[in-house]
Amino acid sequence: MQALRRFLSPGWVLGLLAVVLFTWACFALLAPWQLGKSDDLDARNARLAESIEAAPEPLGQVVGSPADFVEREWRLVTLEGTWQPDAEALLRLRSVDGELVYQILTVFRGADGEEFLVNRGWVPVGENNTVPDYPRAPSEPVEITARL
Repeated sequence: MQALRRFLSPGWVLGLLAVVLFTWACFALLAPWQLGKSDDLDARNARLAESIEAAPEPLGQVVGSPADFVEREWRLVTLEGTWQPDAEALLRLRSVDGELVYQILTVFRGADGEEFLVNRGWVPVGENNTVPDYPRAPSEPVEITARL
């Protein structure tokens, strides 16, 4: 009788309730969240595999609205227009294969007037964190092939 009374003490009841609530949270909240992460990763991997096999297409045929950018992530697209060399920025403190680099970001204006920020590549960080000379974007009209 005394063992039963000790088992039904407030401390034991609260402890048992906490274990039951934690178990419910694991099954009802955490498990579906983890399974959902796997589904999202599978969908992204499928888009990546599709984009590797797909030939480049004009941007207007691939994307019609901002929401399409997510669904067509990593697709190769072509776009005609001009680089805007005056609208260029360097992204500092990046690493490529363990080497510090500057990413070169340049605005590209399509023939329809829409502008895109394009990563044109990278240059290694110079001595004392200086920016080395790198090829400037051409100012004449060009056609580029890029990944979304």
